[in-house]
Amino acid sequence: MRSFEHVLYDDRIWEIVIRDDASDLPVYKQLEKATGGMDKVRLIRNQQNVGCYLNKMAAIHSAKEDFCIILDSDNFISTSFLDKIFEQQWDEHTILAPDMGEPALNYKAFSGRVLTKENISGLLDTGNMAMALNTMNYFVNRKQFLSVFDGSVEPWTSDSIFLNYCWLKAGNRIAIVDGLEYHHEIHSNSHYTLHNQKNPGFYNDVLMKLRYLR
Repeated sequence: MRSFEHVLYDDRIWEIVIRDDASDLPVYKQLEKATGGMDKVRLIRNQQNVGCYLNKMAAIHSAKEDFCIILDSDNFISTSFLDKIFEQQWDEHTILAPDMGEPALNYKAFSGRVLTKENISGLLDTGNMAMALNTMNYFVNRKQFLSVFDGSVEPWTSDSIFLNYCWLKAGNRIAIVDGLEYHHEIHSNSHYTLHNQKNPGFYNDVLMKLRYLR
């Protein structure tokens, strides 16, 4: 709930899609009760657990608007995030990415940069660019983002960087927006903490593929 409580009543938000990944029924019932009076919220429950990667794409697929914010459930945004989004030119081929995930994920060295398949190889070893590519919490064109989705893999905690590889490979762009900030929770029960050792080879493979993009 905290992830969107600051923007729930903002007129610039038309809908909020929550995709529950087959959590235990009592947990789901609590979520259903908590969101029951929120007209903007659509709560959808998966019949079986599909994991973070597939569930994220299912949530985007369920959205009705042309553009949407991809927001992990343990992070949150404020109205200042929306202010920055609405200051930008919206382009179906350009992701708008934050330059700060407070308190610890600082990507301000790349503020104002536009990433493409032609320049990403030269930036991968600069600062924490690889981490920036594996964070997400983006503003995207729904149809275009879904068009690059590859459902044949299980990237575990490399889902964001893999999606970014697919996005750039298709000729799209990622704009790191100066001042676009949100709060990013890192804790013992987060998806990354629980699963980051399940397929470390996949992450390295994606990095190699990014190095050879042209």
